[in-house]
Amino acid sequence: MSAPERARLVCERDSAFNDQQKKIIQLDGVISEIDEAMARGYRIHKGNCRKVASKTSIQTIHDCESAQDPYACIEKQRSASIEDQTVCDETPVPLNRYDEIEYQDRLRQDKRQLKNEMSRAHTGCLKKIQDLSPEEAFKIYRGSAY
Repeated sequence: MSAPERARLVCERDSAFNDQQKKIIQLDGVISEIDEAMARGYRIHKGNCRKVASKTSIQTIHDCESAQDPYACIEKQRSASIEDQTVCDETPVPLNRYDEIEYQDRLRQDKRQLKNEMSRAHTGCLKKIQDLSPEEAFKIYRGSAY
């Protein structure tokens, strides 16, 4: 493995790098939620949430390997597991487009700043790790902190 490949693997495994990537994904999610709310014209407030057992469904399975005739299949039915779902009452809430746009602009600015910081830190990490021996880079990789 070349020094640049080794450095990329070590730096992309770094917990700070991954935390920043998660924050960017979260910001993207909030920005998308604002887009959806503005397209809809209102926000949806969820309240009075409660756990409700989901319905049991029957799943049909075709088992062709355990059939005695190699050209026949055995049809088996089993019930799927019952899981709790969270159900909430939804109330439409009017939104102020100007406030939403302003908030979205701040989030986009935060995202740009975070990407720039992440890029600078990643570049610094790559330069530092490339200069290390494979053994030293591996120690950092295993510890995932430099």
